[in-house]
Amino acid sequence: MFDFEGFCKIADTHFRRQFLFQMVILLCHILTFTKTDKAIWATPRNRSLQMDFNLESEDARWTQETLNKALEELKQTTPNGYAFAETIQTIMEREKNWVKWKNELCAPFDKETWSVTRNTEKIGLFEATRELRQRLRQPREDWRYTLGTEPLTEIWQMGYRDLHDLENPFQFSGSSILALFID
Repeated sequence: MFDFEGFCKIADTHFRRQFLFQMVILLCHILTFTKTDKAIWATPRNRSLQMDFNLESEDARWTQETLNKALEELKQTTPNGYAFAETIQTIMEREKNWVKWKNELCAPFDKETWSVTRNTEKIGLFEATRELRQRLRQPREDWRYTLGTEPLTEIWQMGYRDLHDLENPFQFSGSSILALFID
């Protein structure tokens, strides 16, 4: 077999990483030959992919354990081992999905365009949003508070212009300050 622990002692991390990556690819491919996985993709239409080989449960267990060890070793390898291992797992998952898609004779994955039914008639997005778009193009009425909110507008009208003015609230004379306390 393969001395996995002895291999992990190789000092050249880049070589180890590339070898482990190839090993992960091979082990993932071998795992597709278990009886349950093979039943999913083995159909008469893709006979060119079929091999007269089934991975027995004992061998499948060893393969899965070795795959897990390889991924764990990749996570421990510097630099950025965890990110590299996660990327490899994502790639292998996408590869598995691609193979499934190919086995299903490349079923189209186009989505139907968005539509809504009005009065038993299907209309598209452009027609469904026509009224809303026309309302948004209309000029808006002026906001009743020139500075955004009622308190800010009121403070400005009382003569306060910056934060230093607010530190001494009684610097402005007049009825506007009294009006605050009366209201």
